[in-house]
Amino acid sequence: MLDGTFLGMYTGVENGIYTIDTEPYEKPLLNLMATDHYDSNYDPDETDAHSYVNFYVVNHAKIGRTAVIEGTKHMNLTDLPMFSPFLADMLGTGERDSCEAIEITNGLVRDWFDCYLKEDGSYIPPVKPAY
Repeated sequence: MLDGTFLGMYTGVENGIYTIDTEPYEKPLLNLMATDHYDSNYDPDETDAHSYVNFYVVNHAKIGRTAVIEGTKHMNLTDLPMFSPFLADMLGTGERDSCEAIEITNGLVRDWFDCYLKEDGSYIPPVKPAY
């Protein structure tokens, strides 16, 4: 998941509060987040099904990790800054160089897939690394 929300995990609304599927996610799950999205949603005390759905799903997955790419905003995790820096800046980029952010994203995803799809090595990034 690249800086998005696990919308498919929502099951409804009860008393004005979203409900989510609480079954543990079976597949290895890497949640890459931009700094601003992480900082605006993270609460270390969120452990129940009323927390931000991404953190709940990752924390209850068989294998789940969240990695935050420091100094980024949502558009840094897309290729838009490469094609239209002006539009990307209007929509929100962080202070981190966009090319560097894409290289970090590609490396994290490649290493994760090598480990869990190719079964080549072990790879578990820390929850909030200094990427």
